[in-house]
Amino acid sequence: MNWNYAELSLAAKNAGGPELFTQSLINAGKSQMIIPMCSISLIALGAGIVIGYVGKKIVDNYNDKISKEMQQVVMEVIKKREEQNVSV
Repeated sequence: MNWNYAELSLAAKNAGGPELFTQSLINAGKSQMIIPMCSISLIALGAGIVIGYVGKKIVDNYNDKISKEMQQVVMEVIKKREEQNVSV
């Protein structure tokens, strides 16, 4: 990349010196990045919420399935014990 020294020197002079010119360039870059970074942050937040919600639903469904199976096993054990007590 080629820099035109005369143009840079004039721009720095108009900005109040090289330090102020450099600082104004840095600040301009920061202000241009606010909207894209906010957009990316909101997208990431939304994705995190969706992933958390879906993950919770998966875990809840798994726990419900396990608890139903446990209830069935407990009921079978109770029936078998009742049958054994009646037949004895």
